[in-house]
Amino acid sequence: MLAYATIIGTSALGYFGAPWWLLLLGAGALVCLAQRELRALGPRFSAVGASYMFEAAAHARIGHSLLAAIAAYGWGALVRVVVAG
Repeated sequence: MLAYATIIGTSALGYFGAPWWLLLLGAGALVCLAQRELRALGPRFSAVGASYMFEAAAHARIGHSLLAAIAAYGWGALVRVVVAG
């Protein structure tokens, strides 16, 4: 639920014309949430000798968080352009 709120907030930043680098703040928040979710899986992957899978999942989550923040910010900016005419 908190991730959805972060994405909506990042979209609002785009809509209100905030500087582009603030989308990195949204991406950072999404990364923190994703790492918190993955933390519980770390010992399980280590127990079966697949710690590389945990690392790969963490890197994938970082990429997905960045893409989600870029898309949300871009969507907000696009809506602002369309509404403003």
